[in-house]
Amino acid sequence: MHAQDSNHIVATIPEELKTNAYAIIRLDDTQIDLENPYKMTVTRHRVVTVLSKYGNGYAEINVDYDNHSSIKSIKSIVYDAFGKEIKKVKSSDVKDYSASGGNLYSDNRVKNYKYIPISYPYTIDFIMIVESENTAFYPRWYPVSGYSASTEQSHFTVNYPADQLIIKVTEKYFNGYQFNNTSSIGHIEYRASNIKAIEEEPYSPTFSNFAPHLLLAPNKFSLSGVHGDVNNWTEFGQWMYSNLLLGRDQLSEQTKTEVKNLVSGIDNPIERARKVYKYMQNKTHYISVQIGIGGWKPMLADEVDRLKYGDCKALVNYTQALLKVADVQTYYTIVHATDKKDIDKDFVAIQGNHAILFLPTIKDTIWLECTTQKEPFGYIGDFTNDRDVLLIKPDGGEITHTKVYKAKESYQNTVGTYQIDDNGFLKGSLTIESAGIQFENHFHISDEPHDDVVKFYKSYFNQINNLAVINFENKTDTLNNKFFESINIEASNYGRKSGDRILLTLNAFNQSSYVPKRMTNRLLPIEIENGFIDRDSVTINLPKSYIIETLPAPVNIESEFGSYQAEVSKSNDSTLIYKRTYIIKQGLYPKEAYDAFRKFKKDIVLKDQNNTILIKSMP
Repeated sequence: MHAQDSNHIVATIPEELKTNAYAIIRLDDTQIDLENPYKMTVTRHRVVTVLSKYGNGYAEINVDYDNHSSIKSIKSIVYDAFGKEIKKVKSSDVKDYSASGGNLYSDNRVKNYKYIPISYPYTIDFIMIVESENTAFYPRWYPVSGYSASTEQSHFTVNYPADQLIIKVTEKYFNGYQFNNTSSIGHIEYRASNIKAIEEEPYSPTFSNFAPHLLLAPNKFSLSGVHGDVNNWTEFGQWMYSNLLLGRDQLSEQTKTEVKNLVSGIDNPIERARKVYKYMQNKTHYISVQIGIGGWKPMLADEVDRLKYGDCKALVNYTQALLKVADVQTYYTIVHATDKKDIDKDFVAIQGNHAILFLPTIKDTIWLECTTQKEPFGYIGDFTNDRDVLLIKPDGGEITHTKVYKAKESYQNTVGTYQIDDNGFLKGSLTIESAGIQFENHFHISDEPHDDVVKFYKSYFNQINNLAVINFENKTDTLNNKFFESINIEASNYGRKSGDRILLTLNAFNQSSYVPKRMTNRLLPIEIENGFIDRDSVTINLPKSYIIETLPAPVNIESEFGSYQAEVSKSNDSTLIYKRTYIIKQGLYPKEAYDAFRKFKKDIVLKDQNNTILIKSMP
């Protein structure tokens, strides 16, 4: 890190790398040196120029460590646009945190540094060296760091003893890029240069599902002091079960007695599981320790029982132990959470960032999210739905798929009534029933404070100016995972008066408003992760002193992305019935379909704003 290094001067950045970029990775050099299959040293040198506040995340330093790894050094200097040193980062500037934010996993920690800039652009240059006995997951090579980050130079090297270790190398999504591979026996080496930034586009797929990256899977490894030697998912599952899970399900006799009493007389295993799941929710709370930071071995079930908290691994193991006492068979499951990403079935290595619990039944499968104290039994939502996961069984690992919420399951049914007076004042009441993926859109308000719920409804009905939420109620059907809401609202000037006429937007309760931005050169495919269906039926009572001058024609839009139907009919001279059905289909669509998709969304927004005109009747 020398002053006036060309990597520190903004003027030396090629102009094409600034396009769509919040940050430029000037240099990303990672070197992994394996002394043997169970000990490695990782040296990383990274130089990042940040152009705006949106790129600050790429300049953040995070280094994880635990009692099986140690940080040998972290050095960092910050430079201005001209390559002049403006800050040498001191060791006291680097914060040291527990990875859990508590004391349960005090051995799992992270070194963190966030530079707070006073101006842009700036460049941060840092080098870190970590020695580790955890060799189960090597750092991955991402020559493209993320959205809106271009790469000037990226270099990735692994040196390993070929007589002791086999490393499987998998190139993911390399097509369309030119990378230099100079690997040989005992040596893996890749280089990349001058990669333009990828702009995040509306409805883009999960970044890791299309961005180029390199995966490394060793056949021999060490994890928290436990050695492994695996070649397929069966062997991996056996290793994980025997070394990380077996024997960690012990519970006190008191807790066993409580569970047995809880399920006594219940023959149906699903109902027993439902009782035990609620028992777990009432007794514990979640702390965040991500897999890969907090290790993969869950804490003992009786520790969770005593302390009443744990991370995802601990709570899954604890719930499984409770269900075992209740004579319900379940399987510990590894999953990629948040981003919809599959466990790569062709790449046998430690994957995933979360754990859930699998309960097989004769007719169906049930998935349990054990970190929530709120969501009902058997509901996982878009956090972990519809992706390949790894079941851990005593006889080995097995890849399977979590629940897919089909569009017809992910519904929102709105039934309501509103009336308009002579001055355009709206008074309305409605009920909303939601299920499937749409369940979680509103369920979160079920235990929120009154004022927060009012804010939510004002945002939900944002097309209604001057909105007042008069009252509301909600309840959850935990047997069928449905959420019910009843709301009463009022708003002045909803009907817009002009002389003797009132202009009235028919769809008062559920208007679409988002239209994806126009794009001239779409680069990524379109992904609709979850389909859904909205059904609306609203009775509209008109002021007695007005008559209907015009009504919009029925609307029927059919598309490969879904469909939309809306119609309004006269029940009598002062009552209208508005009905609407809007369906979105899950799927991955080619980038060439973007204009058609945008038009479909835009047409729906426009049709949701269809008006009727009322005219004052003659006396």
